Amino acid sequence: MSDKIIAATSIRRLADLYKDMVTAADALEQIGQVDQTIKEVNQQIESARVELDSVKELTKQEKLNVQKARSDAAKKLSDADAQAKLIICNAENEANGILDDASEKANKILAGANENAVGVKRDLQVEIELLDGEVKSANDDLARVQATVKAKQAESDALDAKLTEIKSKLAKFLGE
Repeated sequence: MSDKIIAATSIRRLADLYKDMVTAADALEQIGQVDQTIKEVNQQIESARVELDSVKELTKQEKLNVQKARSDAAKKLSDADAQAKLIICNAENEANGILDDASEKANKILAGANENAVGVKRDLQVEIELLDGEVKSANDDLARVQATVKAKQAESDALDAKLTEIKSKLAKFLGE
């Protein structure tokens, strides 16, 4: 064989060999891309895990904050309820005190008014008794005056009768 044929055969063998190398290089490149993708995915997974851990920690902290807020709110509500009960109790006690004072003052006023009314009634009773005495005395005087008037009327009637009799006798005597 000639050198040129040998060279052509050698080149063909090398070309076949290179063809397999290109295929191998393509496969290796695809494996490298898959490895790169796996690395990137693993990095994304790790980043997501870190972020998830961070979110879990924030969630845990927020849950603690919510529990503390609930606890604080319950305490404030309890304190406000206790304070409201105390205010209501104090207001009721104050109102009862005011009512007791007002009742006591009203009772004193009523007692004074009753005493005054009893005094006025007693004074009126005395005046009524005095007036009754005066009325009785005036009635007795009236009865005496009426008796006197009646007696004087009888005397007057008797005198009128005598006067009429005398006039009649005088008229007879004078001739009339």
